[in-house]
Amino acid sequence: MLCGCKLSQQGHWRSGNVYVWAELRQGSNKLASVELRYDTDSRFVASFDIDNVTFLQQTQMIIYARAKDGLHSGRWTQTLSLNKE
Repeated sequence: MLCGCKLSQQGHWRSGNVYVWAELRQGSNKLASVELRYDTDSRFVASFDIDNVTFLQQTQMIIYARAKDGLHSGRWTQTLSLNKE
């Protein structure tokens, strides 16, 4: 998970064997959570509704991936810097 191994619907690492979701957080406060769906070529997509979110310097997006068998998992974190107008 999140190691760079290519996921696909029919390949060795099957996209249907993992749960992938993302969260927006400010410290320990979870602002939003959304499940990502497999798109193509190891890409997962989703949309957040951010109309009511105030982005601060410590706002982070965290992407989680977990194998359905529970044997593998991973997490990627990115601090966001967004301007809403």
